Amino acid sequence: MRNECCVVGAYAELSKEGVEEMMSAANEQEKIKIEEILHFLEVVISSSGKLNSQIDFLKEYEEIGCDVSWQSLGEIYDCCKKSLFATKTVLNKDMGKIKIYASLLVFKVLENLIDNTLQHGKASEIRLSFFIAPNENLVIVYEDNGIGIPQSDKDRIFEKGYGKNTGMGLYLSKEVLDITDTKICEKGEPGKGVRFEIIVPKDNYKI
Repeated sequence: MRNECCVVGAYAELSKEGVEEMMSAANEQEKIKIEEILHFLEVVISSSGKLNSQIDFLKEYEEIGCDVSWQSLGEIYDCCKKSLFATKTVLNKDMGKIKIYASLLVFKVLENLIDNTLQHGKASEIRLSFFIAPNENLVIVYEDNGIGIPQSDKDRIFEKGYGKNTGMGLYLSKEVLDITDTKICEKGEPGKGVRFEIIVPKDNYKI
């Protein structure tokens, strides 16, 4: 499956190069059609790349997803921060002091949240923090200042097949967290940004 996606993406890239060369010799009416074709090819290229990433995620999940260890929240963030580009990040200064017992793929959860913010959230800022709940569970909070999630979609975002791409990102994130009985929910206000809360059982973290 992954090879087929790579081939489709490669053909789309080559086709895009050929179509772009046609642009200089085209008249105005032809340019409109060419721009439509280019947009379609860009969608194909982007979708094939996202699908390849999800296939890689599934492969890693099958191979090491159930392997668990104590991991620093600071190190998990370091694995993902390269994805942030110019997005402003506000990080709780004590994040690095906390370790959680989780799947070796737990960094993919944060990576996926960041990707969703960059792709769909229209946000300029991401905030990462935590607090200890009254029942002593650790609550890790991921927020952005983007468009948020419609109220009607909140109960569906973790379902397999939901989403604008392959529908696997948040579903797989939930599966990775479930391995150590860690839960995730979304409590953001539509129109004001997302607020994902990752709830770590009291025996599965240490400071």
